[in-house]
Amino acid sequence: MADLLDEYDFQAGRGGLAGTLEGDRVFVPQQGPWTAEEIGRLAGRMVERKYDLVVDLMDLAAAKGDWVVPPVERAESPYHVRNQLSAMTKLIKRDFDGRSYWPMEWKRREDGVYVYRTLPEIAAWWQAARNEQSAGAR
Repeated sequence: MADLLDEYDFQAGRGGLAGTLEGDRVFVPQQGPWTAEEIGRLAGRMVERKYDLVVDLMDLAAAKGDWVVPPVERAESPYHVRNQLSAMTKLIKRDFDGRSYWPMEWKRREDGVYVYRTLPEIAAWWQAARNEQSAGAR
């Protein structure tokens, strides 16, 4: 935990800008550190678990590089995305040493809509993992 707080202080001192820490770890503001290996593992687990709406959200955020609204066209209900985000949190806690932070930032806009974005490094790692999954599926 002290390691995480040190990284948070480091990022806060940089005005909240994300950066690579200790070579291969990137700190997601107000979330926590992630590595390429962890992002690849998370992508695989989310596809295995069929968290399709969260996978779509990460795909969109990685591709756009800015704040995005979750794609809800395939949602079964208004709560489907929220439920899958909650399931992702539980998956991360269980499979990633009890951490409770996401590989993406989120905020609530003034109109009440939640929006999400990934950092460039996380986006690149996510896209590489997804490309690897696609290549393996062929």
